[in-house]
Amino acid sequence: MIDYEKINEVLYQLTHSKETEQVMNNLNVIKYLAKMILENTQIQRIETQPTFVPLQESLQIAIDFFHEFNQDYEYIFHNFLQERNTYQGYEDIGMRFYKIPEEVKGTSREQANNSMLFFEGNIRIDYSEEPIDAYSIVHESIHKLSLAKDNMTNFQNLFYEVPSITCEFLLTDYLLERKKYPENEIKILKSHRFQGLMTYAAYDMCLITLLDIYQKNGVVNERLIKEYISNSLSESITTWLISQCMNAFLQSILSERLLLFDAERYIVGLVLACYMHQEILDHPNKKEKLFQLIHLLGEPNYLEKETFLKSEKLGIPMIKDGQLYIDEEILQNLYHNYNREIDSIIDIRKTEPKIP
Repeated sequence: MIDYEKINEVLYQLTHSKETEQVMNNLNVIKYLAKMILENTQIQRIETQPTFVPLQESLQIAIDFFHEFNQDYEYIFHNFLQERNTYQGYEDIGMRFYKIPEEVKGTSREQANNSMLFFEGNIRIDYSEEPIDAYSIVHESIHKLSLAKDNMTNFQNLFYEVPSITCEFLLTDYLLERKKYPENEIKILKSHRFQGLMTYAAYDMCLITLLDIYQKNGVVNERLIKEYISNSLSESITTWLISQCMNAFLQSILSERLLLFDAERYIVGLVLACYMHQEILDHPNKKEKLFQLIHLLGEPNYLEKETFLKSEKLGIPMIKDGQLYIDEEILQNLYHNYNREIDSIIDIRKTEPKIP
């Protein structure tokens, strides 16, 4: 049973906070990105027998990748491997490695990967002695390079995943160019990044649906949700996924496993990573834009508005007049690059691509 009284309390707090205007502006932009992901990522999931890759080899791949990508980052990465951090009186090494149990296979193994960057700056890498380990190492190291020195701002929350996912795509290029591992295996790994964000996109659309119902009726309940979905004018994949995911989304709110806006940075991260990666492929000198974004994310001395304005000047899409923004031209551009990225994956889409 869903406790709708608690759900309504959460929605009340969300719509009556000092950040309400900012939250709604973010959602009004991100819903277009979420729909883009849901409508255009209908790709088959393929599993392969992973290549055995010793952890030391994955570390060397990360070193070699950073050497080619940005030699300053290579130097910093070496320091990551050697540093010790003190947090709340406890000293710990900068990067710890934990082996994922052998008995965990396939999708379960991906779900068991809890690699992360902690606020104090320490990195945890869960490894499985497979090619995906290099991705975890590079992803979390880029996060550390762009780690906010204070509490994260709205800008940092929204754009935090962009550099790390962009670097995943660049690492894919690096591995494919060197024929390090089977081509199909690397492309399938890349496809898993897209498939893994389908749930985030669906949950974001569930939240938007709940807020729309709440603002129109002052309350949310099972009847109103069913009516809203059945009365939807769109017979799209998005509408179907909302209906399939709504119960799980509500349960996540009730169990407090889900922070309502966790999904946003992954949605923005994936779509903008597609844009930035394709831009770098077309114009390799555009890597400098990525380096500057990493710097902006970790810069503690800028005010929120100033950071947005600097990013707009840098040429980051979806920013105008110091806030998140989207229009038809930006959407078309983002869609074009998202579709190019999807086309680079070996999986075959089940539906024709379309702009939501």
